[in-house]
This record gives sequence, structure tokens and C-alpha cells, in this order.
Amino acid sequence: MYKKIALTVLCFFLAAVSVHAEGEDATPSPSPSEESQYAVSVSAMKAVLIDQDSGTVLFDKNSSEPADPGSLVKMMSVYLGITNLSGDQELTMSDAAFQTYSHDSGVLWINRGETMSAESAEYASMLTSANDTTAMIAEGVSGDQDSFVSLMNQTASDLGMTGTVFSNIFGISDGTQTSTAEDIALLVRKAGNQESFRTVFGAASYTIPATNVQSSARTIVNDCGFLKSSDSHYNEEVTGGRIAGTDDTGYGMAVSASRGGTNLIAVVLEEADSASAYADSLISCTISAV
Repeated sequence: MYKKIALTVLCFFLAAVSVHAEGEDATPSPSPSEESQYAVSVSAMKAVLIDQDSGTVLFDKNSSEPADPGSLVKMMSVYLGITNLSGDQELTMSDAAFQTYSHDSGVLWINRGETMSAESAEYASMLTSANDTTAMIAEGVSGDQDSFVSLMNQTASDLGMTGTVFSNIFGISDGTQTSTAEDIALLVRKAGNQESFRTVFGAASYTIPATNVQSSARTIVNDCGFLKSSDSHYNEEVTGGRIAGTDDTGYGMAVSASRGGTNLIAVVLEEADSASAYADSLISCTISAV
């Protein structure tokens, strides 16, 4: 006899949460080797689902194969900012940092000489993928971007991210920057041990106070629709999320969610478009388990 579990969130993600949360009599979640027995399918070329508390892999699709992580790398930048800077430490946009990124898009429009707290810079980098605030974090932590990239790679090695090589802090595709779905999930899990990281990762919005240049406060919102109550993708069980990518490099997403005391992390990479990234993470599906 089959037990059908209809879900509307994270077909391979919160499906597992639902099964775990039902208790000892529930049908166990599928292991990677059992994938073919379940109605689980994602269009992402690489994907992984892990239990956040234990690190156990619950679903795997080419998760150790290399992929362009895009601006998901900013999660590492923010993590290093949180672990090396106090939240109220002031960061100032230097002339050197101002020259390191494109000013056409992906910025908060920080001016030369503008100062803000490390906390504000971290929220801007995580929620809106702002390159200018990421440059400020890198300089604040390491003095220059090359040194910060070295720290990113050393930290990746320390965390066990064996398939990751960072070459820049922004997530710019240059043919050398690479990671894997399992490495990104590991980063989210390990960084999540920091309460400050969890707070930033799970924020729907943040208000940046007025600065020495900007006379008014600025409210920024998370690019990840899962966390915004006004967004059609919103789901209250999602506790953190980041979406990244372009039409040229493909789209990726890292999401955490919780239900009934079970906490999971899912990562999808190399999606054809942002709609597919959301679909793989939020489509309605039925899992059939014996």
C-alpha cells in the first residue's frame, strides 16, 4: 500500500521534512541510492539535500560535480565578514575598492568615501548581491581583494569544501571560479552555526541607516522570494535563502527550511532560468513511498 504525501514546497526538500516530522511510524526519507523508487525529479543539473543538524545527504544529483556558483559565493564573503568584523565596525568605500567592480548593475550605489557599518554591508551583500558592499567587506577584513580571495580559499579548505576554488569575491564567471552543490550546502550548514549568519541569511529586508553621504535611510529587500510575504513564492517554512545567476551562466539557489523540528538545506545549480530554480525548490509534487 502506498502513502502519498502532497506538498507545495521544495519537492525534494520539504518533502523530506514532512516525512521526518511525522514521527517514528512515518516512511523514511529516500536515500540517494533509493532515488529511483520515489517521484523526485529536478531540472537542475546539480542538486543536493542535506539534514542541517547531522549533515546526512538525503537527495543527490551530481552534487560533487563542478559548476559555476555565480554570486552564491557572496555567502562566503558575508560569512567572513561576520566572523572577522564586529557588526558596528565602520567600513569606508576607498578609491581602490571603488575601482574593482562594474558600476552598471548589482550595486547599492555606494560613493567614494561613504561609510557604513559592517552589518549594513553584510545585509546588502547577502540580500541584494551588492558588489560595492562586498568590496567594502573584503577590504575591511583583509586589506585588499587578493588577500581576501586567499582567505576565502583557505576557509573553504578548512570547512571541507574540496571542490571549490574562488577567484573573485563577486561571483563573476571567469572560467576558473568553481564550486559544487555539496560544497555550497556545507558552507550554509557550517556558516549557520553563527547566529548572525542565520539572521542575515533569513532576513526578508533590512534598513540601512543614513550615512555620511546618504541623508536618508535605505530599506533593501531580499532577492529570494521565499522570504518575502508579499511575493508569490513566499513560504513561512523557509528560514533562509539566496538566488543567484544570469541567463549566460545559469541560475542557482541555496535554501534552508524547517518543519516540526527538522532542519534541511537544499542547493540547486545550473538551472536554465530563475523560474526553474524556484520550480525545483517550490513546485508541488507527490512522493510515493512504500
